[in-house]
Amino acid sequence: MGDNAFGDALDDAAEEQTADETDSSDATERFIKAMGGDGTKSKTIGFAVSPEMKYFYDELRASNDVDVDPGDEFRDQLERLANRHPEVADKARRKLKIDTE
Repeated sequence: MGDNAFGDALDDAAEEQTADETDSSDATERFIKAMGGDGTKSKTIGFAVSPEMKYFYDELRASNDVDVDPGDEFRDQLERLANRHPEVADKARRKLKIDTE
């Protein structure tokens, strides 16, 4: 009975881990989808660019001849990166959960 009980405990632990991984994977998928959602955009991020890039960015935003929103393009790129690197997206999801509790 000792071997059987130990084997059962290992099986139970493996099933629990698989369930946790599935739950985490589903939560990460929802997190990535929420990144690209149409919800309220209340946070900002920033990064340094060259003067040339800043002028180009400003002209791109102001142009009536170009049908592009640079902000949307950057957000779309971050969502693509999250899909390409789900382990990083999962870490961000977990940090957000901790920070918002």
